[in-house]
Amino acid sequence: MSIVILRNMAGNSLGHLTQVLQDHGLTYEYWDAYDLEANEFQLSPEIKGFIILGGIMNVDETQQFPFLQRERNLIQSAISQELPIFGICLGAQMIARSLGAVVEKNPIKEVGWTPIELTPEGQVDPVMSALGRLTPQFQWHEDTFYLPEGAVLLASSAACPRQAYRIGENIYGVQFHPEVTQEIIMGWLNTSTSITTEQRRQIIAETEATYQQRCQISQKMFDQFCTLAF
Repeated sequence: MSIVILRNMAGNSLGHLTQVLQDHGLTYEYWDAYDLEANEFQLSPEIKGFIILGGIMNVDETQQFPFLQRERNLIQSAISQELPIFGICLGAQMIARSLGAVVEKNPIKEVGWTPIELTPEGQVDPVMSALGRLTPQFQWHEDTFYLPEGAVLLASSAACPRQAYRIGENIYGVQFHPEVTQEIIMGWLNTSTSITTEQRRQIIAETEATYQQRCQISQKMFDQFCTLAF
């Protein structure tokens, strides 16, 4: 059995969090959602769970990106079978949208390292509590999800009040990017046309100064998810 990592854009990866999967002895494979045929969006007994990565599209851009509707259906099927799911950025939005929640533009585009504050529920959550009460996480998004029915809000930030949630015991969504490596961050900075020179300078400086510590915190959080889910 293996864990499926769903890619919504070419070149995306689970970054340094793949090490956590390996430490747990878990096998995984990437599915490129944008390249799959309709009949390939199928569950099988060999699938142990899903990790859904980010992307630049909005969840409702299904005419431009038809695979999004097929992916939404796949998520619904996985939820109905109680498979573990961990959604990152667009991935978290896709889970929420699959369960009927609204996803819309955030008041501001959130980019760079942002303090994430755990809610009281997040502070005692078996996964998110690993982040600590107030920990910066890397952000790169302009949309935001609302909570689907039954979801528990676990974290927020000053610019985006819904940063993480849990559904049931083994489905998690996070708006931030715990998976980023320094190389991933530099790749996004080098291809962005929307950030300012000052933003770029600040992000690089903060990444160089604090990345290793924040990487360890994110790995601890994901380790706790893997322990719980798999």
